[in-house]
This record gives sequence, structure tokens and C-alpha cells, in this order.
Amino acid sequence: MKTLIYSFEKFHNLKSNPAYDVSKEITEKFNSKEVKLVQLPVTFDCWDILETELNSFKPDFILGIGVAMGGIRVRLEKIGLNYKHADILDNKGVKFTLEKINPKEKLAYETEVDVLKFSESLKSKGIPNEISFCAGTYICNYAYYNCLHYVNNKKIKTLFLHVPSSPKEAIELNLNISVFPTALIANALYEILKTM
Repeated sequence: MKTLIYSFEKFHNLKSNPAYDVSKEITEKFNSKEVKLVQLPVTFDCWDILETELNSFKPDFILGIGVAMGGIRVRLEKIGLNYKHADILDNKGVKFTLEKINPKEKLAYETEVDVLKFSESLKSKGIPNEISFCAGTYICNYAYYNCLHYVNNKKIKTLFLHVPSSPKEAIELNLNISVFPTALIANALYEILKTM
């Protein structure tokens, strides 16, 4: 199964992005031309890059991975919302307040991936997780909503995951937050993707 994994560069005050670290580890485990990793800028125009990659690579499955700082478990995002709204600037210094991603499209799209089955698979591999119905309104949701719109009425599935911070970020930023090792998440996702 051709799989495109997308994640993001560092942003805000992060020294690195654990979501990209997870994505890179998964891709390296596959070591196959059938699995491609795309690192996106944390900007409200990153969809242009991702869409170009999708049109070129033509995947069967698209997996997006972002970070939820301070989260205590992996979140499986069921829904992408047609809004961009944030308290922080993107990496180009842009900020949106209560604006639609695409004013002509519907309020939300939901993934056709069986998130309950995916959740149970992660739990069986020792990864605490939950099904989430809001991917936020920052860049992760922006990319995911556009992906869901892109695969609508196509034989392609997409899912977005938020992962917790890693011990590396907690140390680098001197934060007292929940963390989870990226290698454990990557190993579990690799095993699940192999069987899809």
C-alpha cells in the first residue's frame, strides 16, 4: 500500500518537533519507495506543498502526524474542521481569527478510517490513545481538513494523529509536562501500517 506520511517542522518555542521524529522513524523502518515522508512548514499555505506531493506520489493512504504539547496520550482525529483560528503566529508570522479554510465548502469532513479499530490496535501495542473530535484550528487541522476534502469521493483514506511531547522536548524546554517516547509510538504505528 502506497503511504504518504506528512508531518511538520519545529514551531513556536519548540527546539524540534516530536511528531516529525515519529514520522521519520516510521519511514526509516519501512525503507521502501512505497512509503514517502513529507515535512511541511508550519504555515497556513502548507497545503499547496502537500497537494503537489499527493498528486505526484498518488498514495493509497495518507497519515498526518502533529504534536499536542502537554497531551497525555495519542489522539486519533476523527474530524477536520473548516476553520483557521490561532493565538500564535505561524512560521511566516501569519495569524487568522475565526476564518474559514474554504468558505465554499462544508463545515467539517470526517475520516473514513475505522478509528475505533485503529485505537484498539494501538492499545494492544501498549500505546495509550483516545479518539478526538477536534484537531484544533491551527496548522494540523488546516492540513487535515484539506486532506479530507482532497480524498472525498476518491479511493484514498486519510487519518491524522496528535502525539504527546517527547522527553527530549521536556528537557530542552525545561517543562514539567507529560511525555511519551517517540520510538514506542513509531514502532506501534509501523506494525499497524504493515497490516493495512
